[in-house]
Amino acid sequence: MDEFKMERGKCVVKINPIYFNFDKFNIRPDAALELDKVVAVMKKYPELIIEGGSHTDSRGGFNYNVTLSTNRAISTVQYIIEQGIDPKRITAKGYGETELVNGCADGVQCSEIDHQLNRRTEFVIVNSKELNEKYPEICSTVNRSSKEQNLRNQQNEFEKVEDKLLIKLNPVYFELNSSYLSKDSMIELNKVVEIMFKYPDLLIECGSHTDSRASDQYNNWLSERRANRVVDYIISKGIAFDRISCKGFGESQLINHCANDVKCSEVEHIQNRRTEFVIKNPDVIKFK
Repeated sequence: MDEFKMERGKCVVKINPIYFNFDKFNIRPDAALELDKVVAVMKKYPELIIEGGSHTDSRGGFNYNVTLSTNRAISTVQYIIEQGIDPKRITAKGYGETELVNGCADGVQCSEIDHQLNRRTEFVIVNSKELNEKYPEICSTVNRSSKEQNLRNQQNEFEKVEDKLLIKLNPVYFELNSSYLSKDSMIELNKVVEIMFKYPDLLIECGSHTDSRASDQYNNWLSERRANRVVDYIISKGIAFDRISCKGFGESQLINHCANDVKCSEVEHIQNRRTEFVIKNPDVIKFK
């Protein structure tokens, strides 16, 4: 359940979105974090054969989008091969704008968030049917009761981390030293809004964290500013202000060894730069 999912009829590796800078195809540190998950899955299931497919939105020329998506697909696949995966097990393909997931085709006015949904990279399991007998957990098609399906839906919406229940989201990232929300972040925050409308009694604390670089005082200030910015956005979507609070933790709750003066990679630092939504009254959703 945590490694694979069915999406538009295809069995894919379950990862957070992989984003590229505008007009670029080099691998960002946050993208490397997700690609390492693909590597781990391929090492766990040595028979797995995967296609790395990259997609663009409809803006830009058709041929340009095919070229850009192809270069991005090649970059992601090359990264995976460099981590020790046999090149015979993974291929790259650029789809350009040929497989949009919404109505944002040429000439259609769409928001930046809607366009972002089309700019995606997927890792499709090419031989999922052959593997399903040996590994039934790979995109299982077993029919489930409504109770089982509701529990599965909740497991996709929430996750337990130690003694906390969190809303399960893709990472909400900020630019260096910035508290302004990116279009990518708004996509994730809209999921929080949907869940809060679905569970009208839910109370949430938004907590923002930084890595250990810069001073403690500055990191506390920056994380508080980011948490406030996030909460303001959610309230602007119609959520009552008394249902969500915010707190900046600075670098006080690192989730790895990257403390002051410890040499770490950018990928390791980015794991600490996170925004969490903690459920303050989990009993209202009867999560099990």
